[in-house]
Amino acid sequence: SMLGELYLAKFNYPAAADAYEVLLKRAVAANNTYYEGLYLQKLGDIYQQASQPDNAIRIQEQLVDRHLQDKKIALIPELKIAIADHYLALKEAEKASQTYQEAYTLAWSIQQLSTAAIALDKLGDLYRSREQDNYALEIYKRLLRVQQQSYNYYGMMSTYEKIAQLYLNAQQPQPALTAYQQALSLARSLKYSTKENTLLNQ
Repeated sequence: SMLGELYLAKFNYPAAADAYEVLLKRAVAANNTYYEGLYLQKLGDIYQQASQPDNAIRIQEQLVDRHLQDKKIALIPELKIAIADHYLALKEAEKASQTYQEAYTLAWSIQQLSTAAIALDKLGDLYRSREQDNYALEIYKRLLRVQQQSYNYYGMMSTYEKIAQLYLNAQQPQPALTAYQQALSLARSLKYSTKENTLLNQ
């Protein structure tokens, strides 16, 4: 582990990864679940830093399995989002889409609303980038409901803007205008509430 840390300190990612891969194999062989989790975490970070999405996916999938065995379900949705991001980097949009959906479903089921919202936002953006506007619209509408539940007004404002843009793309000016008005009214109320806070804090 000292060797791995040393390589990391020098930003020698390939050597650090090699060192931790050896340690991981040993931990798995010895059935030492604590160190297995630790080295998986380290390797995941290294491959992320080194921009090696394929290796990052391999390690983070193992980490998901480790968390499932340890019943640490709460740690999985964010990992799934990271894995989906890596699939996007590899231009594997279908796998990215599927993994964002898994992240959302799990986060929603354990009421991790902010993580559920991040997964939906990324999923909607993915559909939009692939010009699958109908899917994107459905996702953003679901996202609004999640953001309403967690009182995420900044998030809602941004989502209404995205929805308005999709309606404009589809030459539907009326719903686009409605969505923009929603965004605007949120922007105004947020502006007033921050002004009030400033006044109160003086």
